[in-house]
Amino acid sequence: MFYSFSFQQVVQVISEDLTAGKEVRIVVTTAITNEPVAGAEIYIKSDVLGKTLIGETDSNGELRYVFEDPGTYMIGVEKEGYTSIPVESGEVVVVKPEGVLEVTIREVEVIEEQGKVKQVTKIYVTADGTPVEKAEVYANDEIIGYTDSNGVLTHKFEPGVYVILAKKTGYLPTAGFSLNINEEELREKLREKVEEVREKLPPIVVMTDLHPKYFVIGDDESHTVSAIICDERGLKHAKLLYSTDGVNWREAESGVSTLTSIDLLKSELTSPQVYEIKGTIPPQNAGTVIFYKFVAEDDDENEAESPTGMYFVVDDENNLRIVIVDPWVKLWLFKLNAEKYADTASKMISYRIEAEWLSKACDDAKKAKKFDIMKRHYWERLGKY
Repeated sequence: MFYSFSFQQVVQVISEDLTAGKEVRIVVTTAITNEPVAGAEIYIKSDVLGKTLIGETDSNGELRYVFEDPGTYMIGVEKEGYTSIPVESGEVVVVKPEGVLEVTIREVEVIEEQGKVKQVTKIYVTADGTPVEKAEVYANDEIIGYTDSNGVLTHKFEPGVYVILAKKTGYLPTAGFSLNINEEELREKLREKVEEVREKLPPIVVMTDLHPKYFVIGDDESHTVSAIICDERGLKHAKLLYSTDGVNWREAESGVSTLTSIDLLKSELTSPQVYEIKGTIPPQNAGTVIFYKFVAEDDDENEAESPTGMYFVVDDENNLRIVIVDPWVKLWLFKLNAEKYADTASKMISYRIEAEWLSKACDDAKKAKKFDIMKRHYWERLGKY
């Protein structure tokens, strides 16, 4: 944009169009010789803006300026030794808006954070159907963020009544958009969401003890292990399996009981049904390794299995006492169960269950998984002696 001013109270507008947010050039020259005037003070005034100095011309008699807001402005010029053009009687120019902002709102989902239910909302800001980037978005006169390159701002609202509007330099602001968020409605949607997810969830099978204290059991001893099973829909059956090679599995005697509560797992929402299964692996021959795990199926025919445990069988009548202190055995076991730990952790998030011990187990399993060359150590061979 280009505007020219000459003293002797003569103003000539060279450019015809002016849009808010875009840079313009204002040029001041003498009326007779048309020479540029440096150091001339340029003033503007509008219905909402009092007389305001916007800058001085440079050695070329030019001032570059951006009108931030649309509207009607008067332009005046002052410099000592020259006949001034008062801003009140200066040239009138109309600054057009770059567009008129429009706001639309769409609910994305309902979530719960630290016991508070919230509505995740996408706010779209456009002008003539075109997304507007970096628009300021306000809720009840407080700025909540800026739109991205797609003209979208995602925000989490707590229950309440909000007036949403958007602003950006060069645009006419939006009219206020009323957003009413009801807490009871949000909690009902959250319950429906949780129920829908839980219908598809398989059971969670939790076994915290993956081995005896020293990894060994005598050949005349049976070994009893237990697990906790959680499921929202009800448990159809569960059983304990054991194997001497990790491939061929046999079922051991086991029994299932219902628990009313358990400190091992803490649910943020209504607790799922909780069961305890106990099983006993019969005595095995010395010099073997035993793998064991629990499997479960719920009433919706969803299946799940626990991480795999293990121990070595030794001759308990031998005067030689064997204690496994090899740290690689435990690491190898964590590596074996890395994917199962991750799967269990994912299910617990869906069930809204917290278990601090599981987070630690997942971290240990991730570390162990990095040891690609780690192999199992066959300490069961010592059990024959």
